[in-house]
Amino acid sequence: MHKHNIQAFARAAKWPIMEYGAPNFLLTKDIIQQLRELPYLERWKISIANQWYHILLEDHSFLTFSSTPNSDSFAFLQCPLEIPTQREFIKDLDLPFNSKTVDTLKEDYQMVMDTATQKSNITPIRYDYDEKGYNCGIHPVSHIHIGLDNDIRLSFSKRLTSTSFSLFVMRQMYPESWKRILEHQDSKRLQKAIRHNCTPLEEHHWKDDDKIELHFV
Repeated sequence: MHKHNIQAFARAAKWPIMEYGAPNFLLTKDIIQQLRELPYLERWKISIANQWYHILLEDHSFLTFSSTPNSDSFAFLQCPLEIPTQREFIKDLDLPFNSKTVDTLKEDYQMVMDTATQKSNITPIRYDYDEKGYNCGIHPVSHIHIGLDNDIRLSFSKRLTSTSFSLFVMRQMYPESWKRILEHQDSKRLQKAIRHNCTPLEEHHWKDDDKIELHFV
């Protein structure tokens, strides 16, 4: 479903998607609990090793989507290592980027990954729709976290979709892709995916104190 919803936008933007995850992959509570107990680097490594993602990008960052009737958790985990993409690695060798060179240089590229150093800064992004955790004016029911080890919660007046979140990530983290999508996509269709397809919050989750702070949508 996530692939179907984002694919046309990704093509127009030439968003550097390496692959989509398995169609039947579900981010279960057990997986979420296991990952939350780990440091960020280990969380990323285990997710990559087990293919626990819905969209894997060429820079080895990935997105996951988890939803229930009363909650959502969409995440972008930026790659924490200084790794060139396969495309960049092969280009630096003055070789054509195709399936043959990717396969031939697979072990060489894996060595680059295994010996890569950690980035000094990373910017993961997570969206939560959390009815149980809602606290008027303090903990918005619909919000985005940016970065690590902080209390940032950017409030939304609507419940986002996985597509609107993906496009938010594209805009913030892949500006060249965003530039291309503005050039090649109908603006009304794009606005529909970003805003109009999102469900306005119900009044009991969007009270006066929630509206005081600067918020999105």
